[in-house]
Amino acid sequence: MLGLTLTLTLAPNRNPNPRPHPNPSPTPSPYPSPTPTPTANQSVWLYLEPIFASEDIMRQMPTEAKRFTQVDRLWRKVMLATVAKPNVLLATAQEGLLGSFQEANRLLELIQKGLNDYLEEKRLAFARLFFLSNDELLQILSETKEPNPNANPNPNPTPNPNQGAEP
Repeated sequence: MLGLTLTLTLAPNRNPNPRPHPNPSPTPSPYPSPTPTPTANQSVWLYLEPIFASEDIMRQMPTEAKRFTQVDRLWRKVMLATVAKPNVLLATAQEGLLGSFQEANRLLELIQKGLNDYLEEKRLAFARLFFLSNDELLQILSETKEPNPNANPNPNPTPNPNQGAEP
């Protein structure tokens, strides 16, 4: 009988010619790309638009709200011009469009940095908030109201039927 010995050695795959996949599927990111594109601006704008639609968030973050308003005006202006001239060559031939998108990207990066700093500040103040995602935390913060110290916590108390009754 023949005795065969099989030795299996696991080694990392050392492909002599590693090449990336021809069609890698990039994961979508809410952060702008280094090259300003309408879709990069649009994705971040779509992420931030409902956040800054809340007046509470705008009041709590006035600098970022002002920056977002600038980006919002630019984006809406570009979209209106695109609707007016639906031909892609005409719509993209607007004077200063590239510079506008570069400025929008810069502002969006500052807004996101400010937003992340704001959320971190809230998390440091309330440790329980570390268990929430950014979106959940933003939803909570946008729905909270500043308490009014002069407000009566129970404006219409129901009368107690036993009140005033003798034992």
